[in-house]
Amino acid sequence: MIILTNNIKKITKTFNTLLRMIKFSHSVFALPFAFVGMLIAANGLPNFEIFILISVAMISARSLAMALNRIIDANIDKQNPRTSEREIPSGQIKESSAWFFSLSMFIIFEVSAYLINMLVFKLSFIVVLLFIIYPFTKRFSIICHLLLGIIDGLAPIGAYLAISPHFSLPIIMFGLSVSFWVAGFDMIYSMLDHEFDVKHHLYSASSAYGKNGAILLSKLFHFISLIFLVTAGILSGFGVIYYIATAIIGSLLIYEQILAASMKKGKIYAAFFNINSFVGTIVLIAVAIELL
Repeated sequence: MIILTNNIKKITKTFNTLLRMIKFSHSVFALPFAFVGMLIAANGLPNFEIFILISVAMISARSLAMALNRIIDANIDKQNPRTSEREIPSGQIKESSAWFFSLSMFIIFEVSAYLINMLVFKLSFIVVLLFIIYPFTKRFSIICHLLLGIIDGLAPIGAYLAISPHFSLPIIMFGLSVSFWVAGFDMIYSMLDHEFDVKHHLYSASSAYGKNGAILLSKLFHFISLIFLVTAGILSGFGVIYYIATAIIGSLLIYEQILAASMKKGKIYAAFFNINSFVGTIVLIAVAIELL
């Protein structure tokens, strides 16, 4: 009994460490946009089965992407004082365990995609390929920010295709809005590693153009994101509630840029984690009110 209890504690501890490794709480960034795509495709609430399949596919996909990112970047993270205490570099999680977790998430993602429909299943392999490519891009190009944005921008498009297996202009606009929003705040986040990236010849908006350049690019990307968000609302025929929500998001992004401009570590963290966690939820609530 004691051995069983100890094993359960060990498994629970490992599982919790894995959740920390993949930053499971950060699912609030892209998951609400997946539900936006789902609501638009269904023109309201979908059936419960497809809702569960979309949720499982999105969560497993994000978990796979984060785990692969941590594995591929483990050596870089070990050298960076800011990231050296992450789970793999610090030895809290064995790399073999991280690979096993990644394989598990890959299987869950592919099975759920297959159960959704064949179009989503076929496209899922392209998505996984992007997961693998992304961590390497910082080694040769600042396109890493935009590629991360594109990956997250696939969330509303993928969920839309799960219900309505054909592309539509409004959902593409939503996907582009997410892409530029994520790329914009990732440029802000890159300022935390400015000195390290410059020293180790890693590419980011900050290392390539300096912190001021990263902020300027981030502002441009967030402005473009808002344009796509407004365009998506117009094409979808949404009303005043949606545009009030868009105005709130615009205000949040302006505040995020003000915090980032201080170039203080604590305020950059606040800009990245606190403010951005509200954006997708606000859009989801507005779209739900418009459609339900």
